[in-house]
Amino acid sequence: MRNRLLVLAAFIIAVGALRAEAALITYDASTGLRPEEVGWTFHDEHNPSSDVVLDDDVLRLTSGLNNRAYWDVVVPLPGTAIDSGVFVHTVARVVDEYHSRYQKGPTVGTLVHSYSGQYSAVRCNVQMDKVLLLDDRFGVLVAEVSLDTTEFHDYRLELNREAFRLFIDGDLCAHGTVSLRPYPDEGFSAVFGDGTFASGSTVEFKSVAAGAIPEPSTLAIWSLLASLGLSVAWWRRRKQAA
Repeated sequence: MRNRLLVLAAFIIAVGALRAEAALITYDASTGLRPEEVGWTFHDEHNPSSDVVLDDDVLRLTSGLNNRAYWDVVVPLPGTAIDSGVFVHTVARVVDEYHSRYQKGPTVGTLVHSYSGQYSAVRCNVQMDKVLLLDDRFGVLVAEVSLDTTEFHDYRLELNREAFRLFIDGDLCAHGTVSLRPYPDEGFSAVFGDGTFASGSTVEFKSVAAGAIPEPSTLAIWSLLASLGLSVAWWRRRKQAA
């Protein structure tokens, strides 16, 4: 019986992990694949076209000043109510960058919501020495963070019904309130690359992930069930020993 309960607890944990994984789309340059081969769509919107190279476990994108070259993917949303929100997480660095308009630069993460022919977006652009967080619906600069972006950093952008947040290397660096239109739990996409005109750049990506943020209540239920199974097994073992 004890072994069966332990197996049950392990099964509950595994199912919870699979449910979370089903809501996640990832890309890892060390696999030697391009993002298009694992579910992302590539857009190259001008001539001359951009240059994409896989080298030394990084994905290198070079895009000109009048070009927009980027990858996007629809963010999977399990269930019907994702109040916890969605995220995009990249590990990236800027090799070279120049821009003809302020606030422009390659994007290490953008979350877009499209609904009824309209869209809203929260964008994280990077320049050589700073990170720019923008509410793209109105083109408003929310925050500017001084940073040497020529080094690899972890960038995580989150968006839910009430706010958006930017984490760099695990630290909350900027946030703002949402100006999105009321929305159903659909129509979200994640973007990375040189997603703006008036910016030319070479940027490298090691990995990218996008998906729904697990709801705290869901995580709590799975953890509680797993803990209950382990506790029952421990209690039965003590009872038999006595």
